[in-house]
Amino acid sequence: MSAINGGISFWYATDGLPIPREPLPGDATADVVIVGGGYTGLWTAYYLKKAAPFLDIAVLESRFCGYGASGRNGGWLYNGVAGRDRYAKLHGQESAVRLQEAMNDTVGEVVRVSEEEGIDADIHRGGVLEVAYTPAQLGRLKAFHAAEVAFGEKERVLLGARETAERIRVAGAVGSTWTPHGARIHPVKLVKGLAEVVEALGVRVYESTPVTEISPGHAVTPYGTVRAPYVLRCTEGFTASLKGQRRAWLPMNSSMIATEPLGPEAWEAIGWAGRETLGDMAHAYMYAQRTADDRIALGGRGVPYRFGSRTDNDGRTQPATVEALREILVRFFPQLAGVRISHAWSGVLGVPRDWCASVTLDRTTGLGWAGGYVGSGVATANLAARTLRDLVRQDSGQAGATALTALPLGEPQGADVGAGAVPVGGGAGHVRGVPLGGPPRAPAPPPRDRPPRHPGRPHRGPPLTRSRARSRPLPEGLGKGRGGEDSLGHHHPVLPHQLPQPTPIPLPARDEVPVAPAPPPERPQHQRRLPRPPVRHGQPVQLGPRRVPQTDRRRGEPRQIPARRGLGVDGGDEHQPVRPLRQRVEGDPYRSPVTPRPPAPSVPNSRDWRGC
Repeated sequence: MSAINGGISFWYATDGLPIPREPLPGDATADVVIVGGGYTGLWTAYYLKKAAPFLDIAVLESRFCGYGASGRNGGWLYNGVAGRDRYAKLHGQESAVRLQEAMNDTVGEVVRVSEEEGIDADIHRGGVLEVAYTPAQLGRLKAFHAAEVAFGEKERVLLGARETAERIRVAGAVGSTWTPHGARIHPVKLVKGLAEVVEALGVRVYESTPVTEISPGHAVTPYGTVRAPYVLRCTEGFTASLKGQRRAWLPMNSSMIATEPLGPEAWEAIGWAGRETLGDMAHAYMYAQRTADDRIALGGRGVPYRFGSRTDNDGRTQPATVEALREILVRFFPQLAGVRISHAWSGVLGVPRDWCASVTLDRTTGLGWAGGYVGSGVATANLAARTLRDLVRQDSGQAGATALTALPLGEPQGADVGAGAVPVGGGAGHVRGVPLGGPPRAPAPPPRDRPPRHPGRPHRGPPLTRSRARSRPLPEGLGKGRGGEDSLGHHHPVLPHQLPQPTPIPLPARDEVPVAPAPPPERPQHQRRLPRPPVRHGQPVQLGPRRVPQTDRRRGEPRQIPARRGLGVDGGDEHQPVRPLRQRVEGDPYRSPVTPRPPAPSVPNSRDWRGC
């Protein structure tokens, strides 16, 4: 029996597809609209609703929640984050250490929330074991271990060949490094359970609703437009499908296989009693886990890119990729050479141009986004969602700065960042006049007159004034109630119309004599238009820089003929003599002799394509 190729993923084959939800019924409004129903979007909706239950939140998903990487990944819940070394260079070692500590705590946060909300995701916290089986890999392993310890991983240990075999008997393994900050999960069970919890909290989840365009305050779909002060993009590898975002992030593909369930004899030979997530130090690395039903799910790079930033539809994988992944499986565990591969699938992940994950909220427009996890998004999506929650609450006046908003998880290079974008750790942010609650904020200082030094990069200037923020219209149903209450019945101490109005421009009195407008500036000599004498019948027609009338021989009425630039006396080459083209002959209106053309001076002709 051949392997099931595609079908979205092995995880859906074992747990089943979710019950479809209704699409967007039409135009709608919300306080926050989230584009994307994966880990990032659902976690963001969860934490926002938990922190502010009165918020009206809508999630728009193109297919169904978990259709993308959230339902196809390798089930690695671990503390890795893309771009940490670069953050250390930009923001300092101490800032990068705080980021790593936050990632360490994120693993426990996901486990805690899953237990509290009753999400059974087959979570087993056995840590992460990364092995080396060549001298070159061993050197990279030791350097990697030292770097992780320098970034604050005090619990990480370096293991030799014997200690590695006591955990997992990988053929030829000469060393490994293990960290407790990791767990094995069933990806689909987590995303399906999270979607049900979010919907039970009151978040509107619309599936089969692809978003085609995102703009300030608007999320456009074929079913209608959702208007909201905050529009958060959580689309990861499918970002290229949005208008204007095709070059933002690179959609990279990763492939996986899953074996048939293994018997007790096979597991006694392999070991793996701790159910750690398994990786290696090869350049084209692999990742694997022992599933809850005693299979081995193993992944690696298949066909990395598709032409035109395209993504697959159902996860189908090329046979050559399946065979390459099988060879890696046999290389690690030779005793499994005869084991059948039951499933094969692929998924797409988002890769920024600098390979750095980012969380950003543009406080001048209300647009926010998170992603670019480069394959490490199961845990990073949770941290990014909590950071987006804090940024939205800080911007709306509900809360102040937190430890997460000070993390260096920002300053993206590959995304199309506007001049007013404020990433995490970007210092003072821009203030928007759309309060969702909380105390009134002090007026911000005026903006700088000069433009930002680096267009397209995050703006580091002081906050914008409220007058500019109020130029953006409020969505219907937000901030329009009496006595500082919106349509939802929530109190707003400061409403937009209560903010200081801009100073009107004084108008002149009636008795004042109006000042005559200044004359327009005189054109330069080479731009002046010279007068042209009228052309009458019987006179030669001159070639010049403009169109001149000539009698149509068939209709007997004037017609327009194009003139050749650079020839003639009117605005052209003043050294070129006047040359008659045709001259009427008395008695024969249809035939006229052609006046011989004098030899032209040696002037280069702009129409001569042979000189190009």
